[in-house]
Amino acid sequence: MNLQHPQRKQDEPLRQVIDLTQCKLTSQTSDTPETNAILNDTVQQFFDSVSQYPLLSPDEEIALIENLEKSRLKYQEELFLYPLAARKAASLLQQVANKEIFPEKIIDDPNLRILGGRQKCVESLPEQVARILKHSKTVEALSSKRPETQSQKRAMTRARKLLSKSVRETPFFESLIDEIALETCIALHQLQLKGNQAPSTERDSLATLPKNAQKQSQKLFQLRTAYCEQKQALAQANMRLVISIAKRYNSPKHEFLDLIQYGNLGLMRACERFQSNKRHRFSTYAGWWIAQKISRGITEEGREIRIPTHRFSEFYALTKARDTLLKQGERPSAETLSKSSGLSIETVHDVNRIFKPVFSLDSTFAPRSAGSNGETRSAIKDKIRDTKGFDPRTKIRADELKEQVEKVLKYLPKEQQEVLKHRFGLDGYEQSSLQAIGDQFGKIRGNGKPVTKTRIRQIELQALQTLRDSKKWSEILKSFTEEL
Repeated sequence: MNLQHPQRKQDEPLRQVIDLTQCKLTSQTSDTPETNAILNDTVQQFFDSVSQYPLLSPDEEIALIENLEKSRLKYQEELFLYPLAARKAASLLQQVANKEIFPEKIIDDPNLRILGGRQKCVESLPEQVARILKHSKTVEALSSKRPETQSQKRAMTRARKLLSKSVRETPFFESLIDEIALETCIALHQLQLKGNQAPSTERDSLATLPKNAQKQSQKLFQLRTAYCEQKQALAQANMRLVISIAKRYNSPKHEFLDLIQYGNLGLMRACERFQSNKRHRFSTYAGWWIAQKISRGITEEGREIRIPTHRFSEFYALTKARDTLLKQGERPSAETLSKSSGLSIETVHDVNRIFKPVFSLDSTFAPRSAGSNGETRSAIKDKIRDTKGFDPRTKIRADELKEQVEKVLKYLPKEQQEVLKHRFGLDGYEQSSLQAIGDQFGKIRGNGKPVTKTRIRQIELQALQTLRDSKKWSEILKSFTEEL
């Protein structure tokens, strides 16, 4: 009789995935045996850690999901009892209503992707913001009166519950909720440190006395910890699902551990959004999110230059249209592709440009070298001419010419030096007309009197004639002009 341990039987698919993955990893990594050993060891450690978490029975999974939903509700209910947290949430919603932030960045609602759902959501936000601010003012007003009697305390409790409920009408992303919770805990801690010296506005914004601030902060932290533990337990129990789906996308182009990491992000997203009243299993719901995150991760990280996700759908539409045209014997021009795919001609040109192959300048090729026995590899960047660059020899000769011109100018009187500098743009001066130089000539002489352009022309001719008559300087400058 063949007896097998139940846990080993459950883990048999996982072991098959391990064997298959290790074979693929060995074939796709050909650097060194040491590299393969390290990578395989890392994958093996991950699989070993996954096998430690037992599979859940249907009843256990339902119970865990119900506990997860309860802990999530308690955490958010407690957080938005504080007017400070509620006002921060209202501020985010107001920014969405003012079209300062896209709703998809703040609101975690699948109805936003339904036709008309986005507009309907945005139009309802001003009323919700008004309700939140109204309930916040009510709680702050009751807090300022320091409720002491039972009726006053009951009124405060009712007001805070209404405040929390008004905020939770719109589902926020959990990352934003955690940020608000962190700011609220910090405010409670500061309130405790300030004690009775804390301003009344701070006490009212938290609806808490300084002596109770630490206790309230610990309660909020414990509720969040309980929720995170429930979410982690559900994720750990479904790690085998991530591995199974990641196996479908495994290829030499992608590291298997990266695919698993993308899948883990999808699994955590499924844990956050799953609702037990949807009448479908968690594995079905999570499988879609895992595959979605893996495929998205491949498209976004698989290229040297990131391409937006919506461009891939346009690329796939063009590819399908191109294949169809080729099968029909037609030439896939921009016009025919636009007509067949339903995209504009501008979009067709954009997609073709975006999806051109990308080559690194450091990549090498091996042309046959004359007179060599083997192949000489050259980098692409070594074969590309820099048209904007300059010849170092030209730069050296230009510096030498500048130095000689400065020496030549010192041979002339000051007036002639300044005229030539302004006239030909030498020594950092801007090239100027005769009239402009004449207007500024008073500053050159120091008497403030301008001169005519005819006089400037005479000074210029005198300076040039002096240089021509000087055999020494004319020979030096002539050597440069011959090279040019």
